[in-house]
Amino acid sequence: GYLVYAGSEAHHEEHGLAIAVRAELVDQDAPQVRREHQYEQQRELEDFPGPGVARGFLEWSFVHAGTGVRMHLFDTHATSFPGYYRTRDFQMRQLGGVVRAVPEDEVTFIGGDFNGGAYYPDDAFGVTDGETVTGWWANAAAYALLLHYAGVEDLHNAAGVPTDVADMDAVPAWSAAHFDAPFGDGKFC
Repeated sequence: GYLVYAGSEAHHEEHGLAIAVRAELVDQDAPQVRREHQYEQQRELEDFPGPGVARGFLEWSFVHAGTGVRMHLFDTHATSFPGYYRTRDFQMRQLGGVVRAVPEDEVTFIGGDFNGGAYYPDDAFGVTDGETVTGWWANAAAYALLLHYAGVEDLHNAAGVPTDVADMDAVPAWSAAHFDAPFGDGKFC
């Protein structure tokens, strides 16, 4: 019962993104636009000699069957790790510019893995290879840049009382042991 857009066969393995929408929500007679975008700024190590990752975002525009309103869905996976905040900042600016170009009378949803939160309790948080991981506060800039450049609001925060501070305060500090049990127990995420 779902329609799926995962980009082209030529690029899907590079970004691994997909968008799924219930088929009954899409007006099949109206034009649809599907685009995949590659970020101009990349962490080159991920592509070569790495696993061939080229970060970017998908864009899918269709007419909502129930209302006749044009919808725009964006799915992204931005560069990870706090030390690469500048790359991620550029990526959020690029995504934000494309989102801002959507006409104001059309509806936009942005989702995915931004690899950056709006809040971190401390700039130094967690340990990798015996070294304290720092740079988390700079990592938070990507969220604000996306909101600014896209001209959007965080729907989750607008719909209720934001819980990001309490949620992040509850996350245990990162440890290399998380690679052994990435989902941890009931106390972790």
